[in-house]
Amino acid sequence: MKTVHDIVDVLYAIINVASVTDLLDGEVYRFKKPLNNQLRDITIRPLVNNQNVDTQSIVVNVNIFAKDLESGIADEANLKPMTEAVVVVLEAYNSGAVFFKVKINSQLLLDDNEDPLMSYSNLRLNCVMET
Repeated sequence: MKTVHDIVDVLYAIINVASVTDLLDGEVYRFKKPLNNQLRDITIRPLVNNQNVDTQSIVVNVNIFAKDLESGIADEANLKPMTEAVVVVLEAYNSGAVFFKVKINSQLLLDDNEDPLMSYSNLRLNCVMET
């Protein structure tokens, strides 16, 4: 049985590499980042309610956070290269993948509802894991 944790673990290993983490002043987190954290972080969040679902295909949000500029505008100078770095590692992994495939469905720039001083770039992924 493959669980949501298995899929998140694979994505974490793909994304938590120097070419991405060197652009962060925070970390890559599974599922959720710490409260009151205004660092440049990444979260990997599957879109299911039950984390023990037997799944081979799932939608996952990869959210790339940065504190807004003093004017309240999203910090695109940091969000854009961080997003591009994640896209590069996902596409590079996908080209040689055998048992795990990732398709980037969309990318959006959003305000963080949990912290009005933050914005994030959202990558919505469709992940398929073969058993």
